[in-house]
Amino acid sequence: MQSDLAAAQSTIQDVNNQLSLSEAQLATTEDELSAIQAKYPLRNFESLNKLQLWASSHKQTEYSYADDQYATALRVQKAAMEDGYLVSACISWGHADGYSYILCEAMVGTTVYYWFPETGIVQSYMTDIPVD
Repeated sequence: MQSDLAAAQSTIQDVNNQLSLSEAQLATTEDELSAIQAKYPLRNFESLNKLQLWASSHKQTEYSYADDQYATALRVQKAAMEDGYLVSACISWGHADGYSYILCEAMVGTTVYYWFPETGIVQSYMTDIPVD
């Protein structure tokens, strides 16, 4: 019986150790989930000032060719996602001059703003966009 008791106590200790590990993993997973929920779903910027500060602090100056410019817009988009914001990377056709432009767009309230990834200077694009 002493042997059976010792084996049972060893088993209980093993189960308690596994429980402690599982509780630690659960706490880590809950922390990760909280961090994800703080960012998603992605949201629009709360104010024009916040958008301007964010865009100017995420300027992209490292590119050589036109196709690199779109990659810079995608880097801005990714940075926005990591901060929990919704930013679009766009190619816009300039009807007046026949050139295409790489830019980023974001909303504040019912207004769409745009900026070039290399400048970070935000400008109004469209107002009074219906938002559900």
